[in-house]
Amino acid sequence: HTSLMQPVDDRGKIVGYEQPTIQTERTLDNLETALAEARTDLDRVVKLNVYVKDQQAVRDVTRLLSRRFGGAK
Repeated sequence: HTSLMQPVDDRGKIVGYEQPTIQTERTLDNLETALAEARTDLDRVVKLNVYVKDQQAVRDVTRLLSRRFGGAK
């Protein structure tokens, strides 16, 4: 179980301020790191809630999630 993953770098600073796809990419990187420490990966994720502030960014974020989780290219 993981919760509240953030788009932060190794120093705890927010990455990609006001750039949803960059923030999503970093958050997924952080999630993969946490999962690897538990000896698992994104293929084992059962549920993921994603909140997007800017409605215009939803399509790009959805594409990114699909790519990272092995969906349609």
